[in-house]
Amino acid sequence: MGAHRLVVGLGHPDRGDDAVGGLVADQVGQRRSDLVVEHLLDPAALLDVLNDVEVLVVADAALSPAPVGTVEVFDVSQRPLPEATGRPPSTHGLSLATVLDLARTTDTLAPSAWVVTVAADSFDIGQPPHPRVRAAVPDAARRVVDLLSQAGSG
Repeated sequence: MGAHRLVVGLGHPDRGDDAVGGLVADQVGQRRSDLVVEHLLDPAALLDVLNDVEVLVVADAALSPAPVGTVEVFDVSQRPLPEATGRPPSTHGLSLATVLDLARTTDTLAPSAWVVTVAADSFDIGQPPHPRVRAAVPDAARRVVDLLSQAGSG
């Protein structure tokens, strides 16, 4: 496959608000069949799917001072993901910010790369996403599609 556009839904579907990345990726995939859509549980797995990616958009839940359900967009092509953005501390793997920095340093990050986050409240196992997080999914998906269009994908 030649260079392609990749949308990644990051997070675990059974950990409360962490499911939002996959929900956003699913909506984008339904709107745009021309994209590669991946669901990843661990940010470090992103390093395995970056080959030949020209445009990357990662959707993820984030700890943020913003109200729960707030959608934010970060251009990470040239700049690091802000430290305050990301998931709760984990004993597994690397943070998304660290993975993106590593990809940038090793020249494997797509030339156009964004992270679309939804401010989260809870990452409790077995819980559904917060209603405001679930309600933010269409807006986050629209923003992903807009970024792909901005990057010249149609």
